[in-house]
Amino acid sequence: MFIDICKSGCGSSCKYCYSPYRNDAQELLSLEEIKHICRWIEQKYMGRIRIISLCPNTEPLKSFNSACLVLYIVEFFTKLSCKIQISTKEKLDVDFLEKLNRISKNNVFINISIPLIERSKNIEPYAASVEERFENFKSLKRFNKILSCLYIKPFFSYIDDYQKYIEYINKLDINCVCVGFNFLNKADIPCVSLYNEDVALQNFNLQKDEMLNFISLVRKETRAKVFASSVCYIYHCNDEGCPLSLHKYSGLLCEDCILEMVSYENNK
Repeated sequence: MFIDICKSGCGSSCKYCYSPYRNDAQELLSLEEIKHICRWIEQKYMGRIRIISLCPNTEPLKSFNSACLVLYIVEFFTKLSCKIQISTKEKLDVDFLEKLNRISKNNVFINISIPLIERSKNIEPYAASVEERFENFKSLKRFNKILSCLYIKPFFSYIDDYQKYIEYINKLDINCVCVGFNFLNKADIPCVSLYNEDVALQNFNLQKDEMLNFISLVRKETRAKVFASSVCYIYHCNDEGCPLSLHKYSGLLCEDCILEMVSYENNK
C-alpha cells in the first residue's frame, strides 16, 4: 500500500520520475487529512496489507513539515504491526532519525535512492547531492531499530558508474543493495501494488543482462546482500514466506534471500 503526503508537487525534478508534478513545489496534505487517510486504510485494508510505502509521487523528507507527516504515519502503522518503507533522495536529519528510531519496532526501512552517480546533478537537479545521500549511511549506523539499503532504482542499463558503486559500498560498509527494474512506461506503475507481473517481466527482459551482470559484480566485490526490490529485502528480514515470484524472471534475483521462495514453491 502506498501513501502520499502531498496534494501535488515534489520539487526534486528527477527527469525519469513518473509523477506528473515532479517539478512543482510540494503542497502538503494537512495532518488532519493524513489522519483521515490512515484511519480509512486501517478500516478498509488492515489484515490484507503488510507493507506501507512512502511516497509514490513525492519526496517524503523534503522539508521539516513533510518529515513530521511521515513520523505520524510511521507511528500509526507501527501500532498495527505493519512494515514501513521510506524512499528518499534527501540528507537525513539526525533529529528525525532519533524520533524514528524511538517509534520503530525494527519495522522501519529507509531506502537511500541513488540510481545515478556521475549524472545525478543533471538528471536529479534538486535532490540532495550524491555525497550527502551516501553520508546518510554513516548516520544510520547510530540507530539500531532502522534498517536501510542502497536503492538503485530505476536501474539504467547505460550508466557507467558500476565501479563507483562498489567503492562506496565497501568504503561505507553498506550491507544491503536493492536493484530495481526501470519501468519504461510510467503509467504502468500502480499505487496499490508492487508491480504488474506481465509489465515487470517485459521490462526485466529488456534490462536483464546488464542488471544481472551488475548484481553479480556487487556480490563478487562487496559483502553486501543484493535484492531485486526493497520489498524483497523487507520479506527477507521479517517474514516467514515470500509472496513474490521474481525467481521466475531469474533465480539469481533471489540468491541472497533466506526465504528461498518457500511459500511460493509450496503453493504452486
